[in-house]
Amino acid sequence: SAPFGDSDGNPPVQLVRGVENMRLSFGVGTGGGRLRYVSGTDADYDASQIRSVRIGLLMTSHDAIAADADVTTYVLAGQDIAPSTSSSDGRDYKADKRFRLAFNTTVKVRNRRARQ
Repeated sequence: SAPFGDSDGNPPVQLVRGVENMRLSFGVGTGGGRLRYVSGTDADYDASQIRSVRIGLLMTSHDAIAADADVTTYVLAGQDIAPSTSSSDGRDYKADKRFRLAFNTTVKVRNRRARQ
């Protein structure tokens, strides 16, 4: 788990303005050269078997510039991020009039070969 977000002295810190949400999925080798993407809390997560990492960022404008509230479901690293009418809890985002874009990429972990 990430070392952020516990309210007992380690609150989240904004490093880059405009990043509203970030998700990671890990490509774990399943044999035969195939990958299965899992989260860090999934039962199939095995750090020694990670072959690639999917990174997803939900970027947002600072000001409310859209004509209508954003009610799009975004996909970050293979995980759905849905709008919410209440304040965001990290699993969703607040449906407001800010402009958003989702960016996703997959990075191969070097020096990891699938074992036969």
